[in-house]
Amino acid sequence: MKTKSASLLAVLLATGGAAATAADTASDATPLLLADAAAVAGGHAADSGSARIRDEPAPSPGNPLLQGSHLNFMLRTFIDKQAVNGAFTRHAWTENLQVNFESGYTPGMVGLGVDVSPFMAVRVDSSANPGNLAHTGEPRDRAWAYFGKYAVKAKIGDGTVLKYGLQQTSNPVMESKDNRGLPPTYRGLTLVSTLAPGVTLDAGSFDRMVGRGRSHLGPLSSNFGGMPMSRQSYVGGSWDYAEGANATLYASRARDLWDQAYLAWSTRLGEAAGVKWGANLNLYVTQGQGRRLQGDIDNQAYSIGLTGTHGAFTGMAAFQQVSGDHFHDFTGDTWGNALANAMLVDYGAPHERSLQLRGAVDAGKLGVPGLRVMFWAISGRGANGADNAARYSDPGHPLYELYWKNGRPIQGGHREFGIYPTYVLQDGALKGSKISFYAVAHRASRYYYDSGIREYKFAFDMPWKGY
Repeated sequence: MKTKSASLLAVLLATGGAAATAADTASDATPLLLADAAAVAGGHAADSGSARIRDEPAPSPGNPLLQGSHLNFMLRTFIDKQAVNGAFTRHAWTENLQVNFESGYTPGMVGLGVDVSPFMAVRVDSSANPGNLAHTGEPRDRAWAYFGKYAVKAKIGDGTVLKYGLQQTSNPVMESKDNRGLPPTYRGLTLVSTLAPGVTLDAGSFDRMVGRGRSHLGPLSSNFGGMPMSRQSYVGGSWDYAEGANATLYASRARDLWDQAYLAWSTRLGEAAGVKWGANLNLYVTQGQGRRLQGDIDNQAYSIGLTGTHGAFTGMAAFQQVSGDHFHDFTGDTWGNALANAMLVDYGAPHERSLQLRGAVDAGKLGVPGLRVMFWAISGRGANGADNAARYSDPGHPLYELYWKNGRPIQGGHREFGIYPTYVLQDGALKGSKISFYAVAHRASRYYYDSGIREYKFAFDMPWKGY
């Protein structure tokens, strides 16, 4: 489900050794492609980054499963280069294909159907150890293929779909982190329902996943702590209660790690001097749960954003803060952090405060249809992990590296600067394809959790309609 608040929370962007972890947790925040310029109001949770095929296929006669079915192809060229603290670099160039079949439904009040999506990739070039930029298997693996998605589904009435299997998700708790050659997918049960115009219900429970750069099922884990998560479950929904106004509420549980509540609110504030103003709020409240494998968490994390749009230009100023002695954490290999300042890195260290200035240009309104550009600058200060550093001072403890850096507790500040242009082809055989380029630099103090990193990313998404 993609809620409207998620699109206001939306467009960009969140990434193992200490340096490798920085590359795989810091750069993981970045979706491949820019969505609507209005999404400048949000962080990385809204857009999966794939070009979309919008044409409805013609009904297929005969088998009811084929009536209303879709067969589409997505070819992605993906090139990424990262340099971490000048200590090492890694790069990869892969060609990737998704074959996405979604059946129709059998007749009746409860219609049944299936989804199947083989994924395939070829490594054209890479460094010796590209990590999840390519494939985490044998470095000499040049190609891999697997079923990235498969599910059985039931449609109840006109507005409710129940699905079980390996699937992608889109909500503020588990947003599929589609910023590599192929997206991660998660095994579990989902329910999506339209209760009334503008009112949606979304629930899910997952126990396994196929992560980015992998081709087999593996366990869920927390993004920062890396602690095992036997199950992630959530229930929530979104309400468009007035024109330009939306509220979203979710409750979730990461078994034996935490319980979490999420609230989002966005609204238009009106127009003054030719500028259309808006505001958005995101709030997470997290408490330790069950065996508390990641500690006795008692955290609040929030962001407040003010947006302004004038013609083709949209800007945002956002403030974000984490209150508590733990990291603001979420499920690994997801954009499960919808806070406004979660871009290349999440700005989610204990007690951290951050400020962002972001802008976007919709060049279509300036006579260049299909071209959009986003740019941003963020500064984070006040991180202080001393409390949990004292608690996890044994280097053999699994949480030691989360709260210690270069022999001291996590502390200090950091900043990043980025630019993200995208272009959608307007005509010709490749109409609807998207080209994106992403460049970002992150600088951090010696004792901050995320290392300094420079990243350059290119993606070309080419969707093909089968039927």
